[in-house]
Amino acid sequence: LDSIAREVRQAGYEPRPWIETAGLAAIHPDSANGGTAPGDRIALQRHTDRNCHDNANPVTDPDGHPLHYLMVTSFRISGSGNLAMTCSYGPDTGNLVTQINGLGLVQNAEALQVLYAQDSDGDFLADRWVEAGGWQHERTVQAVRIALLLASPDRVVDGQQQHFSLLGASFDSPPDGRLRRVSTATIAIRGRLP
Repeated sequence: LDSIAREVRQAGYEPRPWIETAGLAAIHPDSANGGTAPGDRIALQRHTDRNCHDNANPVTDPDGHPLHYLMVTSFRISGSGNLAMTCSYGPDTGNLVTQINGLGLVQNAEALQVLYAQDSDGDFLADRWVEAGGWQHERTVQAVRIALLLASPDRVVDGQQQHFSLLGASFDSPPDGRLRRVSTATIAIRGRLP
């Protein structure tokens, strides 16, 4: 979950918050509840001077400093059972180039569920946890809670179906004898902390 946590913490970063166009949404509209099989898709965006491969942007300002471009990173469970990452980078939303497409980060990932902490009254405390798009205003999302169901690669026990609850979503495993574990994390969006 480290890759997702790093992107959540940096989501919405704008290097020049004083300009009128500041206010980049941390949660990209591609985030979806049940958007992939099986589970959710989380998409995050931020400005950075480093591309998806962590290389400095070759486009520079007059002083020779790399320009900050938009990066959109999404995570989902792929059809082959991997936690997969896709990353696009470019000067603006109309000029994004996909630099990483479906990179498998974790094998034997069977389900991904995501909830978003909404602060409805502006006190910097989560008032409720909602699914993607369930918030009143994206700027009220303060944190993200993630659950990932992982399976062992080999059969190690007698095959019995198991039932798992991932942040309120149910998942029944096939009776294939593989061990399974749920990993969870709650991560604050750094730019939205008091």
